[in-house]
Amino acid sequence: MPGDENKQMYYSFTMGPVRFISVATELLFYPEYGVQPMFDHYNWLEKELNDSNLPENRAKQPWVITFGHRHMYCSNNDNDDCTHHESLVSNFYD
Repeated sequence: MPGDENKQMYYSFTMGPVRFISVATELLFYPEYGVQPMFDHYNWLEKELNDSNLPENRAKQPWVITFGHRHMYCSNNDNDDCTHHESLVSNFYD
């Protein structure tokens, strides 16, 4: 990850009028690392979105785009996370 001093799998950056927020979709698939990284990530994301939504920041970056390695929603049927009734990633970020 860019500037990964904290060994996190998530980050954000701005480019022109856009704020990009990269979420860590892999945390949900490796419970052996414990739940604390998920809580840390959630708290970071909540703060990131709140900061992005401040009027002074929205004036500079009116577009906010989130992205991650794994998909949130899909419709294929190939025995991966899409075949479950609800996706782990979708449930975490909804």
